[in-house]
Amino acid sequence: MSGKPQKITLVIVVLAVILILSACTLPAFDTPASIGGLSSENNDQDNSGQSGDAQPSLTFTTEPTWTWTPEPTATFTPTSTATPSWVGPESFGDGINPLTGEMVSDPTLLNRIPLALKVSNFPAAGRPHFGLSFADLVFEYYIGEGMTRFLVFFYGQDAEKVGPIRSGRLIDGQLVRMYGGVLGMKGADIGTTANLNQKLPGRVFNAVPAACPALCPYTISHTYGTFSDTAAFSEYIETRGLVNSRPELEGMRFDSNPPEGGQQAEFLHIYYNWNDQVGWEYDAERGVYLRSQDPADGTGELYPMPDALTGEQLAFENVVVLYALHTFHNPTTIEIEMWYANGRRALFLRDGVMVEGTFSAVDEDHPLRFETVDGESYSFKPGSTWFQIVGLGSMLNAQEEPGSWYLQFIP
Repeated sequence: MSGKPQKITLVIVVLAVILILSACTLPAFDTPASIGGLSSENNDQDNSGQSGDAQPSLTFTTEPTWTWTPEPTATFTPTSTATPSWVGPESFGDGINPLTGEMVSDPTLLNRIPLALKVSNFPAAGRPHFGLSFADLVFEYYIGEGMTRFLVFFYGQDAEKVGPIRSGRLIDGQLVRMYGGVLGMKGADIGTTANLNQKLPGRVFNAVPAACPALCPYTISHTYGTFSDTAAFSEYIETRGLVNSRPELEGMRFDSNPPEGGQQAEFLHIYYNWNDQVGWEYDAERGVYLRSQDPADGTGELYPMPDALTGEQLAFENVVVLYALHTFHNPTTIEIEMWYANGRRALFLRDGVMVEGTFSAVDEDHPLRFETVDGESYSFKPGSTWFQIVGLGSMLNAQEEPGSWYLQFIP
């Protein structure tokens, strides 16, 4: 009996050893880092530790958010979406000044009569001038004895002080009537006064104390003591019974793009007289011509001409030379033909380029027209224009420096 228990105990021991050895040879489980070759940083995977293929992960897809798309509505598409770069010469949009091609800050100013003021250039002691940088148009012309004078038009903006105001000349009646304006001056000789009143009935205003501040002689000085406030002048003419309404001012075409062709024109020197010389230098950065003038000392040296109202040098987008017939009645009484000009020569300067062309009068009551040599309307640069009127015999010569020109005034 004692032998059986020993055999049973031996069998149990053997089985236990077999079980232990079998446990040591079982395969190990994969770690989460090795499942499917994916990194444990991928939180979108199922890292359950199962051997073989990983179970597909469950992902939650939100319901789509709906956006409202309106039904297409019929829209008007213009033939050209680009804003036109030009205006005139016949039509101008609301608020656009037909004398500059620019939008004005106060459109109500365009519902009035243009104001034309006579401004002195001699004697030189009356310089610097006041208010010229606020002008739309300036006409400079010869008055005899080696001197020039200015007829200055204000329409799209006002200047609180303009001058010195001087006497009228025969040409003023033509130009002021063509631009539908009124003339402000400080006297004129008997014959010229009669001529101006005939051309501009009821539209010639003389500087007297009663007209202050519209046309005010602030001092007894005959040459440089009289000035104008253009806003006050515009109000003053209404008190004199004149209907202050907008005239027809079509005639100028404006385009921000310069015309094709032409010659380089960086500087224009105009010689009216050894005591009266003018310079226009192109400022490419600002896109304007800067005015200079000799001091009437015989040296011919040119110095910047400032506006005493602003302290800045006069700058104009356009400079135009008009060749006109001069008829001398005496040394200081000169008839300069504007009304009957038909295809007269003109030189147009803008953007550093000079273009040949012509100017003509439509009639006595409409502004001048300007054309290229091809008969197309010349395109001014939007902005102000200074007209230099010279005689038909005046000579233009190119200088050694490229883009520099010299114009000799010959009546």
